[in-house]
Amino acid sequence: MRLARVTIGMRLMASVGLAVLLLAGLAGGMVLQLDQAAAGAAPETRAAIAEASRTLLLVVGAITLVQLLGGWLAARAIVYPLREMVGAVNRIARGDTSRPVDFGTRQDEIGTMAQGLEALRQVANDAFAQGQMLGQLPNPVMVADPAENFRVTYMNQAGESLFAAMAQPAGLPPEVQS
Repeated sequence: MRLARVTIGMRLMASVGLAVLLLAGLAGGMVLQLDQAAAGAAPETRAAIAEASRTLLLVVGAITLVQLLGGWLAARAIVYPLREMVGAVNRIARGDTSRPVDFGTRQDEIGTMAQGLEALRQVANDAFAQGQMLGQLPNPVMVADPAENFRVTYMNQAGESLFAAMAQPAGLPPEVQS
């Protein structure tokens, strides 16, 4: 059985929900204390206490709604851009560098991440374009890594053709070599 991932938005909403529950519990306790105090009081005192209890519950309800709305908006402001950037990373990994990364104009950490990701996209786009150009050159191109005893790490089609021709014994057609 696979467990669902706990996302940033879920954590944020859980913390807001916990704050709402704590506030509601405090308000409920205060209303109970007011009701107990009103039990032996005069009728006008009981009416004032009942009015104060209703006002307290309305205020707590309004605060709860504001907290829930604020938590939802905060989660949306964080989670949506992060999901979009994850999609951009996946597109770049697949070789699709055609779509610019959004959110680079934000003046926060998400904007900084988006700017860095956009720079990476542009570098990857340039590298893909250079790789395509090298692959289509009619001249043989080969790249060797000196740190690995000059192991060949890249060769374009013209280079592969040249090496294949060099591998054939002189004067024999390819099918007679073996």
